[in-house]
Parts: sequence; structure tokens; C-alpha cells
Amino acid sequence: MKRPPTTLVLVLHGHIPDVLGHGTWPHGANWLYEAAAETYLPFLVAVEKLLVAGIPVKATVGMTPVLCEQLQDPRFAPGFDAYLAQRARAAQVWRQARCARQALRRHRCQRRHLCR
Repeated sequence: MKRPPTTLVLVLHGHIPDVLGHGTWPHGANWLYEAAAETYLPFLVAVEKLLVAGIPVKATVGMTPVLCEQLQDPRFAPGFDAYLAQRARAAQVWRQARCARQALRRHRCQRRHLCR
């Protein structure tokens, strides 16, 4: 007997309290920007890839009026752009520090082997 195809239904509920205009951190606009960068956009990218591959997508996305208003607010786009630029700079600093730590470890390891 042939098994019926498996179906996955994804239900995504989005709610962020009103944070625009209430500072950035820890419970300000960065909360909204983080949700957009790490949840909403990756979800849309994944859906687009599935559709391009010919895989139908069944998803329910519920977004509260407060969240929708914030995403349409004229302050959102420039603030989101600044947030992404800041995160990119932070990632670059982290990568440079990581490379420096790795180089220091290699140097110490080489010195230990040469001093024996």
C-alpha cells in the first residue's frame, strides 16, 4: 500500500510590542530589527527557495496590528538599515579578533614545539 505524501504546515505568529520610539536596547527598536533580520526575512527567503524548486508551501503567518504598523512606520526602514550595518561591523570585528586569537594560538604552539 502506498503511503500518502507527508504534509508540513507551518504556523508562524509574529508579535512584537510597540518598540519604535522607545530607544534601541534592550527592549527598544533593536528587538523589532532583530526579529525582522533573524525570523521574517529568513522565512521569506526559505519560502522563495522552496517555490523556485517547485515545492508548494503551506504556511499561515499571523501578524498582529501592532507589528504590521511598526513594519510600515517610516522610521523602520532607516533604522533597520542602520541595525544591519551595525551587525555587519560587529561581525567583522568578531572575525578579526577570532583570526588574531587563532594566530596567537598557532604562534604559541610553534614556540612550544621549537623550545623542546
